[in-house]
Parts: sequence; structure tokens; C-alpha cells
Amino acid sequence: MKNPLVSVIVPNYNYARYLAERLDSVLGQTFRDFEVIILDDCSTDDSRDVIGRYAGHPQVSRVVFNETNSGNPFVQWEKGLGLAKGKYVWIAEADDCAEPTFLERTVAVMESDDSIAVVKTMSRLIDSEGQPSPHKPFEDFEPDGDAYIYDGSEYLQEKMIWWNHCYNASMVLMRRDAWCQIQDKSYVRLRYVGDWLFWGMLMNGRRVAEIHKPLSRFRLHGNSVTDGARQTPRLRAEGEIVAYMFRNMLPGLPFGLKVYNRYNLYRIFHRGGLAGFRRELESIDPKFWDNIGITSASYPLFWLYKHTIWLVEKRFVSSRQAALRPVNIIHGVDFTK
Repeated sequence: MKNPLVSVIVPNYNYARYLAERLDSVLGQTFRDFEVIILDDCSTDDSRDVIGRYAGHPQVSRVVFNETNSGNPFVQWEKGLGLAKGKYVWIAEADDCAEPTFLERTVAVMESDDSIAVVKTMSRLIDSEGQPSPHKPFEDFEPDGDAYIYDGSEYLQEKMIWWNHCYNASMVLMRRDAWCQIQDKSYVRLRYVGDWLFWGMLMNGRRVAEIHKPLSRFRLHGNSVTDGARQTPRLRAEGEIVAYMFRNMLPGLPFGLKVYNRYNLYRIFHRGGLAGFRRELESIDPKFWDNIGITSASYPLFWLYKHTIWLVEKRFVSSRQAALRPVNIIHGVDFTK
């Protein structure tokens, strides 16, 4: 396929059990203008045999088997994006699956507005056996079938700065050109929450669309990389780095809030007793404390700021109501006529 509109990247590591279902759900899409790139990160199960059954499919353009494990899923993302030929990219994680109309509907929304960098859908939560999961839905809105388009920087400030609303890569279609424009590849250094930073960088300065319909199926089985690191200092350290980068990425965020967050980071991780977190922060970014700009000499000034001026500014920040409003709404996502 010379110029497919969509490149589908399927990164896999030891998910032979789910891989056929995933690939069938990709190859069974109603939208047909796509290529499939399968990346295996040196799996030790039967993944190679499963992949071999699909390698000859006309829409599978590349199959890459790593000789050694990369140790980081986002390194695999970068490899796949570098191989992709499509205008849009779907990272279809190997343990998930999708509704047949996922690409049809997300591509239609993406094609409606050239400034959209990310289209995300809702996810239907399933367990390890593919049955409905009892887990509470991650979304706090009803699936009305409409597509809501937002200013990406506002979306980042009101939603992504608090937690990763793109909690499942399989629910997202991205514009490849937006990835090409990212100069800072810090997310590749993050093992657990690199996706959170990645999506935020794509959104900032562009537009984001939410399709309020569950078009992806997200498998909750407790075996993901993040699940395995839920209580580790590294995971929390990575989260603090991402939140710090987002707060400094957003020009509209009050200066006082940025100062307050820097002060808290220094107080908790540098001066406090959390030595494990401090070591993890410094191993990820050796210049982290230089970037924070607080030293033992200047720390008292930040303490004074927090306990005087910030008390007044905090009232303004806390009284701010969420300003996130869609810039456009497309009623009904099945509008490819």
C-alpha cells in the first residue's frame, strides 16, 4: 500500500492470547484505507506463531521482531510512527480490540477539521476473558453519539493536567504530522506514563475531538506495565514530571499556581524524607532541580511567597470555574455519506 490514509501500529509483548482477536478487529474495520504495522518486542510466548498467520495479509505492510526487549512501550511507539506512511495513526494495543466502525467514525471526524490532532472515543471495559468488566467507567458523561471538538490547550489545562483522559491508546486516532512537529521526546524516557505526556504534547496548540460513543474495548486484566508498577516510586516520580511539564507548557495557567507547584515539588521530594522519589526524579531528568529553579538559598523566599501572596491568589484560582467549552459539536458520528 503506497499511500494509505491510516497506519495501524500493533505493538505486542507476550499477548499471544489476545493477539488474534486484536488483529481480526483491525482487519475487520469497515473503513479499508489502512496499513498494519506489527511490532513484537521479543516476546517469549507464542506471539511469533500468531503473527506469522497474519504476515501475508495484503494490508499488513511491516512485521518487525526485536532481537532484544526494548524495556519501554513508548520506544516501540516511536519505531512504529517512524515506519508509518499514513496521514493518521492508530496505536492499537495488542490486548485490546475495537468495534468495526472505529476507523470509519474517527477518520470522518478527523477529516472534518484539519486542526484536530487527536480524536478519542469512549472505551467499553472488558475483563481478561472479554466479558464486561465491573470496573466503574472512566468517563463521566453519557454516550450520546456526538463528537465534541475542543481547543487543545484548554483541554490540556482543564482535563489532562489532572489525569490521563487518553487512558487507553487504542481509543485514540492521531494526526501523524502533529507527532512530526514534536521536538521534545521526553516521553520516551518515561516507562509508565509516557503516553500521558505524549498525548498532552499532541494536544497543545491544536484541537481535540471526543466521540461520545464506545468504539474501543479496553481490557482490564492487571498485567499491564502500569499495573505492575502501581506502588513504585518510579511511577509517582514520572507523574510529577509530567504534571510539572504540563503546568509550564500552558501559558494561561496563573503564575502563582506554577510557583506554588514548584515549591511543593522541592519541599516534598528534595527537602522531605522521600529519598526514593528524589532519586527516581534525578535518574529520569538529571537537570530537574535546575529547571525547578529552587535552591536551599532561595527556598525561604518561596516559603514566604506561599504563606503570603499565594493565600490571596489561591482564592482566585480556586474560584475559577472550568472554562472548557466545545468549539464545535458534530451531531451523530456516522455522517460519512
